[in-house]
Amino acid sequence: MTSSKQVAKRPGIWHRLQKSSVIPNIVGLGIVGAAAFFALQMEYAQQHGEEGEPVVAASANDEGAAHADVQLSQEKIQRAGICVRPAERGALLPYHQVPGRTDYDANLRLEMTAPVAGIVTVLHTQVGQACRSGEPLLELSSPEVGQARSEILHRQSECDVAQRRYDNALTICDNLEQLLKALATSPPLREIEQKFADILLGDFRQRVLGSYAEREFARSVAADTGELEQTGVISSRMVRERATARSVADATFQGAVEQCRIDAQERRDIARSELEESKRQLEISREQLTAIAGPWSKAEVADSDSRLNELTLRAPFDGVVQHRHVAVGSRFEQRGNLLELADTSRIWVRAELHEGHWDTAELSPGSQIKFVLPSDGDRVWSAEVQFTEGEVDEQTRTLSLVAATDNRRHELRPGMFVWVRIPHRHAEATLMVPPNAVVEYEGDKFVFVESAPGSYRMQKVTIGVETPEGVEVLSGLDEGTPVVCEGAFQIKSELLLEGEAE
Repeated sequence: MTSSKQVAKRPGIWHRLQKSSVIPNIVGLGIVGAAAFFALQMEYAQQHGEEGEPVVAASANDEGAAHADVQLSQEKIQRAGICVRPAERGALLPYHQVPGRTDYDANLRLEMTAPVAGIVTVLHTQVGQACRSGEPLLELSSPEVGQARSEILHRQSECDVAQRRYDNALTICDNLEQLLKALATSPPLREIEQKFADILLGDFRQRVLGSYAEREFARSVAADTGELEQTGVISSRMVRERATARSVADATFQGAVEQCRIDAQERRDIARSELEESKRQLEISREQLTAIAGPWSKAEVADSDSRLNELTLRAPFDGVVQHRHVAVGSRFEQRGNLLELADTSRIWVRAELHEGHWDTAELSPGSQIKFVLPSDGDRVWSAEVQFTEGEVDEQTRTLSLVAATDNRRHELRPGMFVWVRIPHRHAEATLMVPPNAVVEYEGDKFVFVESAPGSYRMQKVTIGVETPEGVEVLSGLDEGTPVVCEGAFQIKSELLLEGEAE
């Protein structure tokens, strides 16, 4: 009963798919897709060959990538700027790199301090302001400066008096000589008095002319005595007395002339000495003012009493105000800091050299060193060695090397950290290639060798010393081999891109 009522078994899924058209459709789609894929592959291969793109003989990921050949069209070569030249031997100057820093040129930096105590009255500059040599920076008021200027004025007055005294003494001395020369011919006294009435003679007029008058009177009396003696009017004794009086008058006049000449010359010499002394005292007072005012002021003598205390400090060279420590009305003591002026068109580079580098480094003044900034390692700066400090630092056991570099474009600032490349003393002859010729791939160094025009092979090399001028090649390359010196990076990029595409 039960078996007769059994229900017929339902057909399975696979049986239904076989009865339907699904499987034939899937198979058809697979065949069409495979045909389309192979067609696209053939079309890409044809287009790739027609466009002249690089054809790589081996993938860069394969072991043979170290010797892969890359072929470039002439258009690609020109666009990449590829340059080829043979590897050659040359003098490679190795260097070692030490830390350093930029600093002010000590010859172009000035910490301006107060020469005397006082007050700031006027400020002519601000921080960061450029100033020319001789321009005023600030003005001070100082009683000490006023006292020094007052001393100068006093010494100047003394010098003026001494000058007039000397001029008079010199004039009297010259006029006296003219008078004595005129009296040598024994002219009449009245004639001499008229001739020298307006000529400066001082007390020598009375001394000379008085003695001259007495001599002339004695001579006149003696001349009359001869006639009177012959007539018997006077005695012979009187004649002898008058002759004696004449002789005395002659001697007295001669003595007066000599003494007057001596006195006149002595007065002239004393006046000259006093004038020279007054000039020295004036110069000393001026030097004292200069010393008080310091080297940054012309220390001019004030044109009025109200400006005796004022002092203007001026820039000794072209520069920029780096710091300012005072304001208008600020009081300051002697040697107090006022401002800092520096010319940064020339910068020093300081490097600390350890003992192991003293004998091997080329450090003579005038030699060139290179340095780079950590923030811009691609740019190499040059500096000229100025000197090496003679004393070794007790703590670091280093010598300080100082070099100077041009900074007229003001790209460097004092206090910047730099890496200084200290060249070795002796250059080495070695096989070398330009720095741009060497590329790196997976930790190894390579160069591209031109195997044929437009064809370049990636050649693994072992390098030694690297300098901005060249790279030492220890192995993997022969002298004279044509090497890509410019454009190696572009060839490497083409090689890697092609390897990824494959």
